[in-house]
Amino acid sequence: FLNDTFAFADRIAPFTMDFVATPALAATGQIKVSAVATDTSGNRSPVPVSTFVAVVPDGAPTVTVTQPPPGFTPAPGQRVEVTVRATDDVGVAQVSYSARRGQVVIDAVTRAIAPAVPERSETFAFNVPLDAAPGSIVAVQASTRDTAGQQSAAPVLELRVRDTAGPAVEITGATSGQRVRPGSTVTVVVSAEDPSGVASIGFVASGVAVASQQRAVTPAQNRVATSFDVVVPAGATSAERLLLDAFAVDGAGNRADAARLILPVADQQAPTVAVRTASGLSTVVPGGSVAIVVTAADDLAVSSVRLSAAGAFVFDETRSLPVPQSSHSETFAVAVPATVPDGATVTFTARATDASGNQATPASISLTARAVSTLTLQPSLLLLAGDSGTLSVTLGAPAP
Repeated sequence: FLNDTFAFADRIAPFTMDFVATPALAATGQIKVSAVATDTSGNRSPVPVSTFVAVVPDGAPTVTVTQPPPGFTPAPGQRVEVTVRATDDVGVAQVSYSARRGQVVIDAVTRAIAPAVPERSETFAFNVPLDAAPGSIVAVQASTRDTAGQQSAAPVLELRVRDTAGPAVEITGATSGQRVRPGSTVTVVVSAEDPSGVASIGFVASGVAVASQQRAVTPAQNRVATSFDVVVPAGATSAERLLLDAFAVDGAGNRADAARLILPVADQQAPTVAVRTASGLSTVVPGGSVAIVVTAADDLAVSSVRLSAAGAFVFDETRSLPVPQSSHSETFAVAVPATVPDGATVTFTARATDASGNQATPASISLTARAVSTLTLQPSLLLLAGDSGTLSVTLGAPAP
């Protein structure tokens, strides 16, 4: 009997009864449950046994997000699993979740639970957008509904997108290929920028000079620029290079490196030059020509040679090499004016310049003009085998 109204009979032990606590039965906040026994002869117990069942109102469901934990920081593009746990005193009928970035819905799912159960955990997943800015927020929301239609929502879980990219860092004040002079001080500026804040900047020099520094930035700043100095050894040669590297670390611990600068040491060694005549003679013939050979060498590259003449006549010509070479020879064909008097002296001076603009110590050679006398031979001379004869040779001018 429920509230003194017959509701159920059972003839097989153990005697049990299930019932639903409807609002009509629980109008007074409790339900009277009574039972009487009847034996096989039909005798019935004169006094029923009774008890009262207190009825409490159907409570709203509860819902929590159990995964990911508070403080979790996903990276752009990372897949995040979300576990939602819902409970109800009667039954969980539905579990929902959503992930949003601002007003943009990344993912939203609603799952019906059938049959309804007092406790249920559901796992969902979403991908953090690749373009999510470091420090931006992804809001995870969860809710549930019970069989009575009552709904509950969990507190919003805010996931801050982790910074996975290093700072933008560069070296200015010098450019790769720029030559540095031995004994000079090279000053460069290292600048870095990061939305999470630049926490430190480092500088490393290697090659002809070695240096290393790292400077902390406290507090971290979005934009930082600082200068570093490195001294090029006075004894550095043009075959050596100065290598400059820099790096920056942001507030999230991400490191990035600047593009390396390669600075060759300037060439301060002058080329060498020599001059000679192609024939090996030290004379020139008025009205004729003379071949002058200029030979130059350099530790790196000869870029041009020059030959000039002064004295009995003047001459000046510079020849640039299409491709600079470490050694080079040029032959100059120099016309000797016919008016140069016999015995006059002309001095040829050779110069050379290397690719760095260094000039060689000039080399010189002096040549003397010598006129060539004309020779006249007799028309012919016939001799028999074994005979001898005289051949007449006539000079146009007395021999010197």
